[in-house]
Amino acid sequence: MVRQRSFGQLIVITLATTSLLALSNSASAGGLTVARFGGVQGHPTTDNLTAAYYNPAGIALDTGFRFYIEGTLALRMLSYDRPEGAISNVLDPDESGVGTPQEAIAANSGEAELTNFLVSPFASVAYGQDNWGVALSFFAPTGGSASWDQNEAFRDNEQFPGAVDGVNRWFSIDGQIRSIYLSASAAYRFELGETTGLSIGVSPSLVTNEVYTIRAREVMGTDNVTNSDGDPGTLDDTVVEGRSLLDVSNRTFALGAGAILDFQDQSDGYYRIGFSWQSAPGFGETTLDGELSQRFGAQDTVVTQAGIEQELADVFRLGLLVRRGEQLEFRVNLDYQRWGRFENQCIVSREPGVNSNCEIGESGETLEGSEGVIVNIPRQWNSTFGVGGSVSYFPVPGFEFNAGTTFDSASVPDESIDPSIIDQNKLISVLGARFGSLLPNTILSATLLNVFYFDRTVDPADTIEFMPPSGVPDGAGTYQQSVWALLLGVQFNLPQ
Repeated sequence: MVRQRSFGQLIVITLATTSLLALSNSASAGGLTVARFGGVQGHPTTDNLTAAYYNPAGIALDTGFRFYIEGTLALRMLSYDRPEGAISNVLDPDESGVGTPQEAIAANSGEAELTNFLVSPFASVAYGQDNWGVALSFFAPTGGSASWDQNEAFRDNEQFPGAVDGVNRWFSIDGQIRSIYLSASAAYRFELGETTGLSIGVSPSLVTNEVYTIRAREVMGTDNVTNSDGDPGTLDDTVVEGRSLLDVSNRTFALGAGAILDFQDQSDGYYRIGFSWQSAPGFGETTLDGELSQRFGAQDTVVTQAGIEQELADVFRLGLLVRRGEQLEFRVNLDYQRWGRFENQCIVSREPGVNSNCEIGESGETLEGSEGVIVNIPRQWNSTFGVGGSVSYFPVPGFEFNAGTTFDSASVPDESIDPSIIDQNKLISVLGARFGSLLPNTILSATLLNVFYFDRTVDPADTIEFMPPSGVPDGAGTYQQSVWALLLGVQFNLPQ
């Protein structure tokens, strides 16, 4: 009974800690990219202040002092149905050993759900004059957070106390991964003729990266819950399931750059072609440092100075804008995100005297030269692409109604899918309006956004059993997800 009480205390402590988590947008694009601020204005040809992220060249396309703030209010609903075939080791009746007894099959298979309300801000202040502009912006374009519902069927269960956190617990109970940007932008527009111009811009950023995650862990990297001697009456004394809490962060730099070619036609319209690039944080592999707390079964909790090595994606965008007269504006956009660089999340020791280095083979094994590897989470993601279009209608000056749809491909392969970071092919649809005549020098905007994720089922046979130290439970199963978000923005323009 002492073991059960201490295990329960660990659950209470770790779950209480998660109440301090900040919330972030989960209206996902490719991979971990969640930038949807600006609605249809979030485009590589925009002159809206969201250009600080989508294409800094757009900062030069407007003048005067401007301030823009937007809040994204999102509702995320997700379910994960794990089949019995994904369980690492199901013990036969009266069989002894480490695994999942027949009485615990429901503890490691079945449906898990979450319903999270999330908030994410975007804020920018800018000044432009003649052909140049500068801006200072704050936003979080990468990452998200999740807090899973508990499995009430196992509440106060004495044999399998950890199962109350659901079948998702082997991958995520509560946590977040995100990158927060403080970005300074500068842009200049070169006159190429009476009706043509070329704007170029850059946005160096200070980036705060954070990873915070609580998950169930077993010392061999499986989903085993007990060490059974074959007598169901003694299962409560042989719990092997534990908990792992990783809390790491760092600060690094990133750079965005872009160009916009604009020209007018003879019918009171104009065209823009924009191209931009946003680097990954740290321009490549970066290490986040902090602490790893682990406990297995009835053992004491061990706190280790640790870091996680990971490499996020850089993003390339191409867009075309066509303005026809005073009432219609059309946009098309393409993006390519290099999530193929995200091969592993490798947790390494950062204790004094350890020269940490993580070199992992395709099957998850450590290669020659690796040192200090505690555990590795295989990702082996694919690069993604997105294609979309939108239209704006201006019935009278100062009023705009807009709509658009984007398709984004999934980054996560079947071989390494799990509920900690889920991605599926998706359609992202927006319907919005902007009002520039209701208040002096003010533009109000509202956008309703829906992310329709295509259901995804991965069979246990489609996943890979990785070698130590990359052994993780099987994330096979059926994933269903939906996100609704409301984007509310206000821009102030000081009279010149």
